[in-house]
Amino acid sequence: MEWSKLKNIILLILLATNGFLLLLVGTREWNAAQNHSNARADAILVLEKNGIVMDKDALPNDVVLPLYEVSKDSAMEAESLEPLLGPLGTPSTGSGPLSYRSDKGTVLLPGRGEFHIALSHDSHPTTFTPSAHATESLSLMGVEAQVFRVETVDPNNQTVSLVQTVNELPILNFVIEAAYTDG
Repeated sequence: MEWSKLKNIILLILLATNGFLLLLVGTREWNAAQNHSNARADAILVLEKNGIVMDKDALPNDVVLPLYEVSKDSAMEAESLEPLLGPLGTPSTGSGPLSYRSDKGTVLLPGRGEFHIALSHDSHPTTFTPSAHATESLSLMGVEAQVFRVETVDPNNQTVSLVQTVNELPILNFVIEAAYTDG
């Protein structure tokens, strides 16, 4: 067989291979676009079923949700509590959850990302509204949060519910509640 014919056959095989690969890439891109369109339609349907009506063009096409990983660091927890509670000293460990005491209050760290803080009545005067005081107290600890609900049982009892945020994005399954009794 002549070299020119063999070269043409090799070129045809390469051309067919490139065409096949182009077809594969095109099919994948088309499937990805269809999946994106279906996910968008499903999201709008879920919102409508829950009573939320929105313009379909208001939902952006290129939303990428960031992924954050959180890990527990006991030393960092204690360090972040000091601006709010002052020097904490040695934690009491025992068989139960980790707890700290100071002149300004106590903190209980049961684990799983939970914390319970009881401030002394005169440790942090509430010259602000309870929601502003809760936001300020959390920011002292380095926790970004936004108020989403304030419940008033009576003038002396209020509960402020906040959602923690990271880079202004809410962590939807992490709610902080601050209860204010007698100021």
